[in-house]
Amino acid sequence: MIFSDQNIDNKPPLPGTVKFYQQHIIICIGHSDWPSNINHGDDFTSTLNQAIINDEHIPNTRLTACDSPSIRSGTDILLFPHNIRLLSISMLDIPNLILFLKNEIPNPFKFKEIEKMIFLVCGHQKRDDRCGKCGPMVLSSVQETISNKRMSDQVEVFKSSHLGGHRFAGILVCYPSGNWYGRVNPSNVEKY
Repeated sequence: MIFSDQNIDNKPPLPGTVKFYQQHIIICIGHSDWPSNINHGDDFTSTLNQAIINDEHIPNTRLTACDSPSIRSGTDILLFPHNIRLLSISMLDIPNLILFLKNEIPNPFKFKEIEKMIFLVCGHQKRDDRCGKCGPMVLSSVQETISNKRMSDQVEVFKSSHLGGHRFAGILVCYPSGNWYGRVNPSNVEKY
């Protein structure tokens, strides 16, 4: 057990441990120095989070940050299961984003279809030491495995903020499948 000093829970079975959600919003922050709670970070993230909380008609939605930079000015958002990257979203766009998330209007934003698989590895140091210590090692191993298998043109890997399940660190989420994996470590990365 490679992370034995990190208090990883190796006893309970993992299936069924992820809380149900219908969509996942991943905000492309461009760095991984997030506060303990990303909703208390930059204005865009906290405003979007509050808008989601305040609207009871938005389906179960997860909000996460990742270290991918935005392509242009504004903030890019990876949106699943839509499998799209919304481009250059600003604070002024949040009301229309909320309407879009509720399926009340068609997508009013510039976007790109996400053509590669997206792998998120929780490495949120300020949230939990287990993910903060395990995540970077898992991230490095995933990147190395993808490179060795010559799959860089098929997969993008990002460090993410809190995904949940610290006790099962390292946490890896794969899109577009939406599969979640726990207890990932450098010695077992290749099976994912």
